[in-house]
Amino acid sequence: MYYAVMWILQLRARSKAADAGLMEGDEVLAVNGYSCKDVSYDRLITLVEHAGHYLDLDIVRCANHYIPLLITPAE
Repeated sequence: MYYAVMWILQLRARSKAADAGLMEGDEVLAVNGYSCKDVSYDRLITLVEHAGHYLDLDIVRCANHYIPLLITPAE
């Protein structure tokens, strides 16, 4: 089994993620409260795909600052 580290490699301009402050190079520590440590790549993708209307990400910025990030749908 392969385990993944989730890094943001590329963002679309004017996407919800970019507008919320996510940056290329950020490491995702948790998705909606579920730790990404020792989680398979398939499980990470499932967590993101089934997040519903809100995607709550805990990230580490390149400078190693912990930043909780909540992406909400546009009203």
